[in-house]
Order: sequence, then structure tokens, then C-alpha cells
Amino acid sequence: MFSQFDFFIRGIYYTLMIHVNLCRSNSRQKLRHWIAIITSLLWIVPFALADTCPTLVNAGDLSNCKRERDSRLPSSGLHAAGKDFARTAPTGTSYHRLIIQWYQAYKDGVLNTDWLDHYFDEANRYGMKVILSLRANHPQKSSTTFDPSAAEKTYQTPDSLPHDLNEWTSYVKQIVQRYSDEGLIAVAVLNELPQFEKNKILPERKKDLLTMMKATYETIKAVNPRMIVISPATTGGHTLALKEGFNERGWIYVGNDTKGYQQLTQADAKKLYAKRKPRESESEIGLFETVVIDGAPYYDFLDTHLRSDFAEDPRFVANFIRHLWQVNGIQGKGLMALEFGGPFHPYSEEAQVYMIRAAQMVAYSAGFDAITWAPWYIEKKQALKYQRNALVDQNNRLKPDLVEAFKTLVTETKNFTMVKRLDLQNFVFTLPDGSKHKVMI
Repeated sequence: MFSQFDFFIRGIYYTLMIHVNLCRSNSRQKLRHWIAIITSLLWIVPFALADTCPTLVNAGDLSNCKRERDSRLPSSGLHAAGKDFARTAPTGTSYHRLIIQWYQAYKDGVLNTDWLDHYFDEANRYGMKVILSLRANHPQKSSTTFDPSAAEKTYQTPDSLPHDLNEWTSYVKQIVQRYSDEGLIAVAVLNELPQFEKNKILPERKKDLLTMMKATYETIKAVNPRMIVISPATTGGHTLALKEGFNERGWIYVGNDTKGYQQLTQADAKKLYAKRKPRESESEIGLFETVVIDGAPYYDFLDTHLRSDFAEDPRFVANFIRHLWQVNGIQGKGLMALEFGGPFHPYSEEAQVYMIRAAQMVAYSAGFDAITWAPWYIEKKQALKYQRNALVDQNNRLKPDLVEAFKTLVTETKNFTMVKRLDLQNFVFTLPDGSKHKVMI
């Protein structure tokens, strides 16, 4: 595939060559050459229609950067909020994201939707929408076996290709049919990529992943062509983007709860990948590109999970993904995060208030069309860094400053149609009613 710069150069070259020949031609040949000139100009169209926002962060002036939002999904939602609609609805956010474990969806071998019916009833009561993430983790029905009782957390159970793909698609079909008219606005395929068939070699993982994506996408669209399909969640976008040069300075990365944070440069990221086992490194990069590029026919929105300490990180990750789309000729896709949060280190509620505003505004202006803040609430057994980021404390009480920061941002940006970044601190959001709001970090 050619980059947009390649298209531009080729267009200029062919146009000049045809013009030279035109000067030497008779009238009949001139007609053919004029047709050829018009055709050759089509090479330049992708460049002329290119996004005005710089892909590489040092490549342009931010003041010229305007971005339209893909409005097929609402702009704001919450992850890990359970059925706490009574407290989330007043924030103005539009949807909850709910993960369904395949092995927990059955009772006595029969699909049990009683609890999910109640969930959607509650959502509708408060005017909230729902995005479902359907995981393919079942100890008998999936190719990767596991013991559910031994898993400390459900997210640690692996996803894998079902033994019987028809059984999986039948399950997906029933879910979409039942809830399409009950507030279900999108279905995400699987969850995070590292959870998918982690014990298999990369070629098998790629093949099985695309098989899952294709079968699920086609099943959903057959039931409801308007239902939005979200990709399996890419992770590791920070280091991948940094490794490829999508940065303007060192980034701050999380070490862990005891080691604090560390400063990484592009050279550090390359060393990091060099030190990893080849299979591990290749899998992270390979699965990322498999979903973004090869899986593009099978998603409407690409999901990339993003939690960081630095408010500009979403811009680098979005630029990296947009670049992959551009050079591979992929168009018409939305970009979202079904899990988005931070900071971790150093942490304070004041720092998180800043991140809630700054990181989301940066993400929106960089090309994220929908952001799902994570988490609203989290269990005590989860890591301390995630407990800190929750907007509800361990005693089930709202953290007022954090909730107010989230609510204010939602009010200022809800379902915006366009955003323009004026400089590093100031943004202008155009709302659905046509009004423009200047918002400052």
C-alpha cells in the first residue's frame, strides 16, 4: 500500500508527464491526454482530502487541526458500573459497558437471560444504553480449557476459538435478537487480545482470531445490520506507538504499585521489545496488526484500551492507529476505548481530576470517537492502582471531586460533532445543536 505522500508525489509526476505529452500531441491525442490528466488527478484526491491533523506529532500546527466525530456511538460511557444506573445517569454519560463471560451465561446447560433481562430493564428505567462485550471463554465449548473455580478473576480465563463455531454464533444471535430493541447499541467481540489463545503459536492465534471476528460480525449484521460491532480490544498501544516513533518526548509509564513510574524513550521501547522472548514480542505486535489491519472488514469501531499517567498518551496511540489505517487504505472506521483511565503513579485525586478532563479532551481531539471511563467501581481484590482510579470508593461512596470532574466534562463535550484543538490547553467542541464551546484543560 502507498502512503498519502506517495499518492501525492505519483499524482504530480503523472500529471506532469501527461502535460508534456499533451504539448506534442494532435487534437485526437489531446482528447485522450485530457482524459488521462483527469484520471491521474485521482491519485492526488486522497492527499487533498487527508485529515488536517498531523499524524506524527511534530509534523504540523495543532491550530489547523479539526476533527469530526463518528457519531454512530455516543461519546461517553462507563466501565465496571454494574447496575448502578441511579448514580451514573445523573453524570450525563450515555452507556454502561458490560462484559459477559460465556461460561456464566448458562444455567443447567441452557442459555439463561433472566439476569440480563433485569439489567436492561434497569438501564431503560434510567435512559441508559448498553454495550456488551461477549467473551468466548468456556471450559467445555472453547478450544482452550480451564477450571473456572480456580480462576482468581474472571478476566484471567482465556478466550479461544469454540469447538463448534455454530454454537457460538447461535449464542451471539440470541443475544442480539433479544436486546436489539432494548437499548443494546453495540457488541464487542471478545475482550483484550492477550487473553486470546495465549498458549498457541502466533500463526494459529491470528487465524483463529480472524475466524472469530468474521463469524461474529456476519452473525450480528445478519440479525441487525445497524448494530455496531466493536473489535477485540488492542492493548500495548503505548509501547508500540513509542517504538514506531509516535512520540515527542519521553513518556511516563507505570511500573507497579511498589516501583512507581519510569521514563521511557523510543530507544528504551526498542530495547524492551528486544529483551522479550521472540514469541511474546511477536504475538503482541502480530495480534495488534491482525486486528487493526486484517480484521478491518469485521469491525465498525476499533477498541484500544488505554490507561496511562500522561495526558498526551491518547494522542500518540490514536496517531499510530490512524497511520496504520491510512497506509493500508482503511476508511470509515470509528476509534474508541472501552477501558480508559489513569493516572497510576504518582497518584492523587487532584491529579486524577486533571486526567479526567485533560486525557479525554486530548483523546477526542486526536480521533477517539467514544471513551468509556474505567472504572466506576472496582472490587477490593483488584490491584490498588485500579481501586484508586475508581469514581466510587471501597465503601461504595462516590468520590465527589472525581464524579463532578467527570460530569462537567460530559456536559461540555457530550456527543460533540466536531472538535478543534487550538493549542496544548484549549479546545473548541461543536455540540449537536450547533453551539460551540471553548473548553480549557
